[in-house]
Amino acid sequence: MPERNIIHRPTINHPFRVQSNQAKAVLTSSNRYASLEQVVAAGDTARVRQTENVFPIAERVLHEMVDHCQKELPYEACGLLSGGNGRAVTIWKMENADKSLFSFSMKEEQILSVFTQMEKRGEQLVAIYHSHPTAPAYPSPYDIEFANYPEAAYLILSLAGEQPEIGCFRITGKQVTLLHLAIC
Repeated sequence: MPERNIIHRPTINHPFRVQSNQAKAVLTSSNRYASLEQVVAAGDTARVRQTENVFPIAERVLHEMVDHCQKELPYEACGLLSGGNGRAVTIWKMENADKSLFSFSMKEEQILSVFTQMEKRGEQLVAIYHSHPTAPAYPSPYDIEFANYPEAAYLILSLAGEQPEIGCFRITGKQVTLLHLAIC
């Protein structure tokens, strides 16, 4: 497999373990997210701030991410999300240097440029996203091997079914923890 340039920290190579297989939101044909238990209502911001296992994301960012992933088919799409207080408010659509159906990598120059722009905006990296064109919205062993930003959420958008599905996780070493999406 090719080296992934997104990772500038030492990699941890462990088999993966997913705590829950219910980590997905379904985008309906009306372009609205289904009312699933893992999607917190937009007005529930107090709950979002108090719960570590919730990842708040602006609805506009979520829709842009889905659009980006669909436009990159048949290849995996990838990108970064930034914001403050753990909330994703800005999307950075990145080029998949691998141009692959099964992997992604980001060019170091593009990453450094985006990190500079984030800093100028007073934002921090809050998430890394990519698509799985033919696989479920769960981290693969390869995703986990290269997940070296434990402070960031990892969003995986599956385009394998009739409707896009999104999984949101925190990955620390071999531990994969489900994060509930809070669209706000």
